[in-house]
Amino acid sequence: MPKQLCINCRFGESWNSESGLAGICRRQPPQVVVLNETPETDGTETEAFWPTFDDTDWCGEWRPKRED
Repeated sequence: MPKQLCINCRFGESWNSESGLAGICRRQPPQVVVLNETPETDGTETEAFWPTFDDTDWCGEWRPKRED
C-alpha cells in the first residue's frame, strides 16, 4: 500500500510545479475565499478555491487511488 499522502490519494490532483510537486484536493467542493473589500465592488470580492497541497501533506480522509 502506498504512503497515505495527498499525492497518492484518489482525491488529489497533482502536477509538477517550479517549487516541486503540488496539487489540489477535490475531496470537497471549492471553498469561497474573501480576496479583498473594495468600494468599486460595493462590498467584498470573493473567489472559490480547492485546498492546495505539496508532496509531503496528508489528512485523515485519505483514500487509495482507484484502479481503472
